[in-house]
Amino acid sequence: MAIMGELSDIGLPDLIDLLARRGQTGKLTVKADGQEIHLYLANARIMFASTTDLTLRLGRMLIKHGIISSQQLLDALHEQIERQPPRPLGTILLKRALVSEEQLGRCVRDQCVEILSRVVTAQHGMFLYVDGVQVPANLEVVELDVGDVLAEAWQRVERLQYLRNLLPAPSAPLMINERDPGAFNALHRDEQDVIRLMRGGAMSLMELSSQLSLDEMTLGSAILSLRDRGALLALAASESG
Repeated sequence: MAIMGELSDIGLPDLIDLLARRGQTGKLTVKADGQEIHLYLANARIMFASTTDLTLRLGRMLIKHGIISSQQLLDALHEQIERQPPRPLGTILLKRALVSEEQLGRCVRDQCVEILSRVVTAQHGMFLYVDGVQVPANLEVVELDVGDVLAEAWQRVERLQYLRNLLPAPSAPLMINERDPGAFNALHRDEQDVIRLMRGGAMSLMELSSQLSLDEMTLGSAILSLRDRGALLALAASESG
């Protein structure tokens, strides 16, 4: 059984809740706001979530949380490709003792919440639900309560909107404040990435987003932190030319 429809007819949260309450097992694909997400459902639980947004891949999430390094991720991905049949990335990392089950579970949950928060408010888009589809063997299976994950996704949407209200306009130029060397002490890794990229000159939030592999909330939080400590200055458009 397959069901296709428009998000203008039924909101994504209502659709997921309906499928969960019916105890459906299958795959839900959603295309909205320039993204495509895939949710696997079973027994009123979300079993796996993925997206076309590369910043939300599990490996990137583990790096973001400081659990593994980029090289460790590359080594694990190489093993995943070489081994037949392929195993889930999390299983490989657990065997290598690079992550704990608690760390892995937390990142998988955070990944799912972040993925849903990107499209949970979408009013336009397409969905396709195919009944009976199971999670592929090479993917990380989780069991997340639908209601809890949707509630967390909404909370993240609200936090992101609050963050946007504090940030400069996406096209507003930003520059490093070289007059205050002390502002660059003990920077977080994400803040270091921003400063490193901006050493070449003024950049806007939009330009930083296109060149850094950081999700919107992580980048926005880094910009606000750097601005509050005096490491970044917002320029008037005429000053950047």
